[in-house]
Amino acid sequence: MFGLDGLLDDVRGRLQNHVDRMAGVAYHEGMLYVAGLERKEQTKEPAFEVAMLACVMLQAEEDAWQQAIAEKTAVLLSRAGWNGVPVVFALDEGNIESFDADLPSSVPAEEAQQMAHYEAARQLHREPDAFFSVLAQADGRQTISVLDTSDAEALQKTFAEAGVELWGIAAPPAGFCLLCAGDRLSWGSKHLRIGEALLGSDGAFHDWNETYSLAIYGPALMAQAIDECGRIFPLRSFALSEIAYGRVALVIAALWLTVLAGLSAWDGVSWYGARQEAQTLQAQLALLGNDAERMKDERAEEQWTEKRENALRQLTEERAPVSAVLIHLGRRNVDGVRLDAIVMKQGKAMELAGQAVTFDALSDYLQGFERDRAFFPSGPTLLDASRSADDEGEAVHFSMEVELPAHEDQ
Repeated sequence: MFGLDGLLDDVRGRLQNHVDRMAGVAYHEGMLYVAGLERKEQTKEPAFEVAMLACVMLQAEEDAWQQAIAEKTAVLLSRAGWNGVPVVFALDEGNIESFDADLPSSVPAEEAQQMAHYEAARQLHREPDAFFSVLAQADGRQTISVLDTSDAEALQKTFAEAGVELWGIAAPPAGFCLLCAGDRLSWGSKHLRIGEALLGSDGAFHDWNETYSLAIYGPALMAQAIDECGRIFPLRSFALSEIAYGRVALVIAALWLTVLAGLSAWDGVSWYGARQEAQTLQAQLALLGNDAERMKDERAEEQWTEKRENALRQLTEERAPVSAVLIHLGRRNVDGVRLDAIVMKQGKAMELAGQAVTFDALSDYLQGFERDRAFFPSGPTLLDASRSADDEGEAVHFSMEVELPAHEDQ
């Protein structure tokens, strides 16, 4: 198929999960029959063909027949390379309870099935969830068939323990038989092809056993390959083709990521330009900031210098020059007294700190200031004097304050 329709069909096929293989199992008169149907064309309508047939003798004990059938089925499927395929098991009609019904024929099939189920519950005097039911209509006759839920679940569990996935249980009607002609099987107006691997050199199938019809009945109903309303009890919901929600989600996610990638690329270009502009502005601001800091530092330095010069100028104008004071102090030497620090204080005073060998030496030093009222009119003020020891030995540490002479006093 070519063109747009072919493309759409291909896309539709990729976004769906298909049941490509199904197997049917039947046990009849000591023989186990297994038949496999396989999808050969991915089309809107199911197209299955018989691709595998196998039979083996099986003598199953009456109380363990389910386990024996399940285990042998697993072996036959494994030998044929059909592991993991869904399986439908065909029960003999004697294991199914059936009775006629008289239901309105004009109601939809799904609603008719619900009516039949509750009708069976009424006639059997049982709870609706205690059994499975199926309504079959053929030749104007309605038949309700029921199967105990406990029996169906036990059979499903036994097959699961053997590694076989049981999807349903079928009840072929008495006399059901597929006719083999050449490379196909027929029932009514429907035909079921036989796979090439099973055909002879002349293109026909020569090893047909009518009992295979029982094994083919269930999967053929599921594949809608025979004209039969069918008696099959599904143990799970199924569809030959269903939307693969995981793949659809991946496609949507991929499309969304593509859109996001395009938007991100556009945003990336815009962001890169904005980033370049921002970096340029940041560089300019950094230069302006450096200039501002430099101007601020220079201004602060100028203010400090101006303040210092004003202080010195004020001190010089109001009091004797510092050099004159230092010279005068240098002339006042007293044995045993040493000056360690001279601090010019705000206002009109100066603090002296030093050491004296003895308190007598300190007293002589202070008396010299008392006698020198011409230069120090207020005399000395002793702030602290204490004897203590250091690396150089014991000494009297002292601090004193003297008022500076006025400019005109010099």
